Amino acid sequence: MTSSPDFTPAHRGYANFLRRFGGDELRHVAERMAASGTFREVSKGELLLSTGEVAQHFYYLHRGAVRNFLSEGPREATTWLSFDGDVVTALASMSSGKPSRESIEALEPCELLVFAQADLEEAYEKIPGAERIGRLIVEHYFRRMTRQLYDNTIMSARDRYAQLLHTQPEIVARVPLGVIAGYLHMTPETLSR
Repeated sequence: MTSSPDFTPAHRGYANFLRRFGGDELRHVAERMAASGTFREVSKGELLLSTGEVAQHFYYLHRGAVRNFLSEGPREATTWLSFDGDVVTALASMSSGKPSRESIEALEPCELLVFAQADLEEAYEKIPGAERIGRLIVEHYFRRMTRQLYDNTIMSARDRYAQLLHTQPEIVARVPLGVIAGYLHMTPETLSR
């Protein structure tokens, strides 16, 4: 792996994340793609993206927790939760170039790598294998999102909460209950019961 002094533990984490999708035969691709990220720390409550802005970056979340959420007046709905080792963006906005309907907020202090969309496009054009890794990552998150959509549509509130505790028990310690309730498509009162 590269020994550049700018290649932080977050860069190594992202290279390992990419190798999960590309395998060791694309190790050099993962390292080149990771090297283009800029390390950044953000505080709890900081917005990475606000509603109405066009998403021009994606993030590798090395440490921390963030949420994607929609808001209208006093109402908020968390649409996605991301934790250590996840990729974060508002994909609909980034891929369309249109203003985002969602915001992205740090739920705790975070260490992340920032990648410009232009860097991603350049990697796809210049690094053989990068586009394949990108496609596999999008497929991975699409499967997760589809599973969440199905679960929120079919399962009872009690079963959704039980499944969340089984699959991601750390969420309860890291995420406020009101955010968890919104993520599970229930009211905070229903969750507390």
